[in-house]
Amino acid sequence: MQGSKKWGFVWWCVGDNAGRSVREFLKDAGCDDFYVYNEEGEIMMKGENPVIRTHNQGIPKGFEGYPIISNARNPYAQAASYFLDISLQDYIDTKVELGDIKKWITQLVDQNSGFYDLDFAYWNAWSKIGANPDYYIRVENLEEDIKNIPLIISNTTTEDLEESLNINIRYDNFNERDKWLEYPEMKWQREYDKDGKFMWQHFYDQELADTVYNSWGEAFILMGYDKDSWKQ
Repeated sequence: MQGSKKWGFVWWCVGDNAGRSVREFLKDAGCDDFYVYNEEGEIMMKGENPVIRTHNQGIPKGFEGYPIISNARNPYAQAASYFLDISLQDYIDTKVELGDIKKWITQLVDQNSGFYDLDFAYWNAWSKIGANPDYYIRVENLEEDIKNIPLIISNTTTEDLEESLNINIRYDNFNERDKWLEYPEMKWQREYDKDGKFMWQHFYDQELADTVYNSWGEAFILMGYDKDSWKQ
């Protein structure tokens, strides 16, 4: 659980949805009390230093009623990215990569294994917390979504906003494409277009899209992603 009392918000972010970039953006934009908190509202420490980031979601004590900001990503893209990450790690560890994304996802769904974990299907935690995000910062629209959050715009300056966008959002400090460049022999590669956007649509056909949507349909509705976005 992360947030700021000065700016008055809670921030939720799990893996693989631009969390590091947004965290650095908020700090560089002037949010100088942006910390990781435990349930009691205490700043979490690692030794003498504050913990940098956590995937835990919730509302720390003392943050009740604050707007909730959550990073988000198209679920189709998230599933494809997850497949590539697991395939790469398997190849690094065993020299064997995952064989087929459709078979892999279908197996996870059928076995009720992994595909519904809260660190992956993070929206499943929101009903238990009793709150949904008020604002989303979507991987596909980082700058636009940031600028549409009033509490960010009202608490930063134009100069700090532009500088932080340039450093952390308009330039991707945390892209992971270089990992794949070390293994050009792999069948599955993380590919990007000329604008640096992750290319994932080619992994899908109607059958696989239906499997993902039928499993994660709530996420599409909550975060405003279209059921047919895999076709675009």
